[in-house]
Amino acid sequence: MQTLVRALNARRRRERLYRLAWGVARAVALSVTLLAVCCAIDYAIDQNRETPFALRVVMSVLQVAVALYCLNRFVFRLNMPSLDQFAAQAEALVPSFGHRLVTALQLNRESARTDGMSRQLIADVTRDAERLAESPEFPELADRRRVINAALLLTPVVASVVAVFAVAPVLATTLVSRQLLLPVEIVHAVQLTNATTELWAAGDVVTVTIEVTGDVPEETVGTLKVTPDGQPAETFALKFAGRTGESDATSLYRAELPPASTSMSFRAWVGGGRLRHPGAIRFDSRPVVKEVEASIVLPKYIDPTGQREYVRYQPQGEVYALPDSAVEVHGEFSKPVAAATVVLYRRDDKGKESEAARVTLTLSESREAGGVRFALPAKASGYRIECVDDNGFKNVNPPYRGITVAADRSPEVRLLPEVLKDPKEDGPIDDFLVDGMPLRLGGQVQVGYYAKSPLGLAKAYLAYRVNDGPWAALPLALTTSDEAKVGKFLPELGVFRESGAFGQVEFYPIPAVDPALEPGGLTAGGRYNFKTSALKKSVKSGSVTSDTALEVGDTVEVRVVLYDRHPGATQPPTSPPRQIGSSADDATVTVADARRPGGWSPESRIKQVVSDARFEAWRQEHYRTRVKLSELEQKQRSVFQEPKAN
Repeated sequence: MQTLVRALNARRRRERLYRLAWGVARAVALSVTLLAVCCAIDYAIDQNRETPFALRVVMSVLQVAVALYCLNRFVFRLNMPSLDQFAAQAEALVPSFGHRLVTALQLNRESARTDGMSRQLIADVTRDAERLAESPEFPELADRRRVINAALLLTPVVASVVAVFAVAPVLATTLVSRQLLLPVEIVHAVQLTNATTELWAAGDVVTVTIEVTGDVPEETVGTLKVTPDGQPAETFALKFAGRTGESDATSLYRAELPPASTSMSFRAWVGGGRLRHPGAIRFDSRPVVKEVEASIVLPKYIDPTGQREYVRYQPQGEVYALPDSAVEVHGEFSKPVAAATVVLYRRDDKGKESEAARVTLTLSESREAGGVRFALPAKASGYRIECVDDNGFKNVNPPYRGITVAADRSPEVRLLPEVLKDPKEDGPIDDFLVDGMPLRLGGQVQVGYYAKSPLGLAKAYLAYRVNDGPWAALPLALTTSDEAKVGKFLPELGVFRESGAFGQVEFYPIPAVDPALEPGGLTAGGRYNFKTSALKKSVKSGSVTSDTALEVGDTVEVRVVLYDRHPGATQPPTSPPRQIGSSADDATVTVADARRPGGWSPESRIKQVVSDARFEAWRQEHYRTRVKLSELEQKQRSVFQEPKAN
């Protein structure tokens, strides 16, 4: 009986192997086919956009479910026939066996009901069955066609898999890895890389730049899909813009977007490739110079004590600077800035403006304001404030402010009319004018003056000469005052209120109304009674020149010279400017013998020496003229008066 059982078990094991091979072949073929379908779906979707992760999860779960089903259905459930069925199958294949194989198996089981049966008969049937199991006629029974079918089924599957991995190993590996939900990306023949700066200044034209790696013709036009936050998407054309220079296989494609200030995302497609991940564009505002303030810092020598620093505010940041003055500029910004610079400009002789210098502002703690003090370059014409924020954004069209540097002129001096009037006496000055009064022999000349200079007035001189002779200078003494004693200074007369009709004030710098804000002595005045009794004239007799006293007919010319507080001012004056006039420009003519000339009064007071009789005649004529003028004025007034009622 053991021989029959061994023969049947051997054939049963082979049958199991054959069935297992067929089941595995079917499971593998179905699983690989489903894997290929899922990879194809993933690849097809990935051509235009990222495959949704949820879909990848669904496909992976489906593949696992199908694989488990195939294992359970085709591998674990082989439905192997029993030994009795195998014996019956052998008897069916060899009819001469009769039913001895099955009968022998059944009669030799412990559970067999052999009561009443002959033991000898059972033994004979068993011997015949074992003899048949050892005979060459005993069939194979295991179905080898299953192995052949398995080979036929797996051959194209395996060949396809090998071919795919041989042709595109990276792509195949990537696709399979993605079915395992690994974080890998599909490598396409054309690769797109976002080279666009993410942060842009609001209102600027945005240029989207895409690096394209792969064989893409230059005439290829790509697609850019832009989606602003909360707005519909827009499509733009991506066009070839050149090579990167690093490799001929890498091209740059660009598209310009209209100015915007709303954040947006974008996707790109070029030549079969796509941007793997959406690009982002954010906006931030540019810094703006909200306010510009400027002040000029007057030269230190303007204050005689040298202790105070005077600063003058310049409205709207427009600078009108004095010579040697510094400038302070203060700017306020719309947001914190990383740096701010004052850009100074100058204008050449042809009127062309160019950059002259740059000065960095010192920022406040909040970085929303800054200021700086600087000296002006030569021929300065204007300035701007440029600023840059932490993002590197600069302000657009920085505000321009002009700079005008006042001409470095000598002080302006004006002679006052000759007046014989007590300052306390009422009445207009015109009623007391004595202009043109001749000079009596040994008499005096009244010289009143008023002067001004933005640099302050430091010294005054009376310049005089006789008969077009050389000029001589007489320094005028500095006058100090106590208004409580001498009264208020009257610039129109050049004296104090309590000075009297013939009083004199040689050189009086007029104090500032508020010394804390403005330096004193920017204007000055005085009146000097120039005595001529000691004057001499030069008389040449042959080769000998001698000085003699003045005579009737000689002339005396007097002018006033003022010097400002500039350290380069020289003294005393020796000759007036070459050109004499009343304009400020004329006062800037440089004299030959001075480093820094003083300001001469444009007009001269010229007096001719006359006899006492001639002087008396002039006085009487002047009196009659004044009376006639008074009578004429009275008549003119009566013409416009209202007639008296009857």
